[in-house]
Amino acid sequence: AIGSALAPTNLMANALSQIYQTTMSMIGAQDRALASFQKQTGAGQEYNSIIRETREASFAYGVTIDEASGAVAGLYQNFTDFSTLSKKAKVEVASFTAKLENFGITADETATLFNDLTKSVGMSVGQAQVAISQAISAAKGLGMPVAEYSRKLRESMPTLAAYGKESVSVFNKMQAVAKKTGIEVTKLTQTFATQFNTFQASAGAASQLNSLLGGPFVNNMTLMNQV
Repeated sequence: AIGSALAPTNLMANALSQIYQTTMSMIGAQDRALASFQKQTGAGQEYNSIIRETREASFAYGVTIDEASGAVAGLYQNFTDFSTLSKKAKVEVASFTAKLENFGITADETATLFNDLTKSVGMSVGQAQVAISQAISAAKGLGMPVAEYSRKLRESMPTLAAYGKESVSVFNKMQAVAKKTGIEVTKLTQTFATQFNTFQASAGAASQLNSLLGGPFVNNMTLMNQV
């Protein structure tokens, strides 16, 4: 019995059977993921190929078809300009978003950051992606959980928007100050923001903040006009 099981023809048959079962399982998983996406978003079937290509582009990072589907769904629902991007750009942004799941950052979180950075501070999608990557690097450098860092960045965006395209850079520096001083970064940003209502107060606050950040990042007139 053992000899017959090891016969070349039987080994080939077993291998083909396993390949078939694996293929059918993958097809089933893909069909379920696509159906779930359609139900969740109500989007058209043109997104099916985007989900498949997102999974293929990020397969080396262990991204599953379900995670690819979740990334596209999160972007579709929370990133206003996602639907207007080219197919290539959609796949690139979705792949980036799916990979961030490995750091514990949900697709909804990443999509919201993309939306805030493009709508509130005027970054391009590419600039927003670079900024988010820089925030992740900053979190690692400070020894902070990336997901927690991302959440604090998102929560601080209403205040950070006053810094325009320097918003994420300012946040990274503020977070470094917060870690050294023990002050919660959201309290730090909010405290300075409340001082930008008059010229005299904003000038003083801008000077203090620039001193903390180690450079001329904040212009008090700009802040008064934007806060």
